[in-house]
Amino acid sequence: MLNHLQLETLIKIFDEPNVETDEILGGRGSIKRLELEGFGPVVIKYNTRGGLIRLFIERTYIRTGKPCNRIEFEQLINASKSGVNVPEPVAFATKGSLFYRGWLVLKEIKNSETLAAISLKDETRIARLLNEIRRQIAILMNSGLYHVDLHPGNILVNDNNEVFIIDFHKARKFKAGKEKLKDKYFARWKRAVKKHGLPETLNEVFRK
Repeated sequence: MLNHLQLETLIKIFDEPNVETDEILGGRGSIKRLELEGFGPVVIKYNTRGGLIRLFIERTYIRTGKPCNRIEFEQLINASKSGVNVPEPVAFATKGSLFYRGWLVLKEIKNSETLAAISLKDETRIARLLNEIRRQIAILMNSGLYHVDLHPGNILVNDNNEVFIIDFHKARKFKAGKEKLKDKYFARWKRAVKKHGLPETLNEVFRK
């Protein structure tokens, strides 16, 4: 649990300009990295809008239910309890009532990069990672959790070849059966590989 001084530090950071991710398949999130005194390195995630609406209201959402950062916080906990490797959720915060901004604080996964980035510079490493990626996705499917946006840009790998799945803000329970869930995962994954010109070796994740 964060102490009072750590919370104050985070609150001051929240309204500072965010840094857009420049990763391939980086999604709509923007991040800020911070060494939180007495805790360690964390990542503050700002969920930003996509499409044309982003030009007008990049970071403001209309509250129609749970804030998206709270959803992601809770789904990360659910995934972790099921055995999926995910970033450790630390805290979430919102500002505003009907119209709000939100922040999610995660423990940083040190010395990591996306599977998409790795695939473009070291395809031989991908072959060594396939079994662990399959294992993590299998745990995700067995838990009945639909990530919605599972692709190589939402897989992080650290320098010990540990695999982590990230970006759970759209995740939800899936009730139509494991095979249909697998089909949905593969369709999204394959579409991303093709669209962004990534090595087809990545599709082997779903072919065993």
